[in-house]
Amino acid sequence: MIRDQLSNWRNYHFSPSLEKAFMFLEHVNKSTPDGTYELEGRNVYAMVQSTDAPDLKAEKLEVHRRYIDIQYLICGSELLLQTPDDGTLQVHTAYNPDTDAMFYHLPTDRNPAELEMKPGDFAIFFPQDAHYGKLQTKHGKLCTIRKVVIKVSAELY
Repeated sequence: MIRDQLSNWRNYHFSPSLEKAFMFLEHVNKSTPDGTYELEGRNVYAMVQSTDAPDLKAEKLEVHRRYIDIQYLICGSELLLQTPDDGTLQVHTAYNPDTDAMFYHLPTDRNPAELEMKPGDFAIFFPQDAHYGKLQTKHGKLCTIRKVVIKVSAELY
């Protein structure tokens, strides 16, 4: 997992596909319409989303096998959770190849890392990162979250 400010993305040595994703994020703003934007067909695509009611608590964590998630906050505040998918997590919902998602119960032997996101922050979740988002921050109030989730084929990393 990587978490940083969008202004720092060029400090990393990303593949051309991840670079394309970050160049897209540099042009996203509050007026970018919600929807799906194909950057390299289904190998790299962005979903601009608005959520009026963030969840108050997480009930599960998700992982993806085929895609890397880049999550970027446009406005609002959001809490993301992350913990390694190290083989000890208990399955909540089996892997579905059509949605590229598998869900785990929250671990009882450790607390997931809490990432309090603010506008301009991004987080990258790799296939080994169990994560959950769209949570209300501990210090924040209920507000609309505007974010982008970019899916990048793990094969292109």
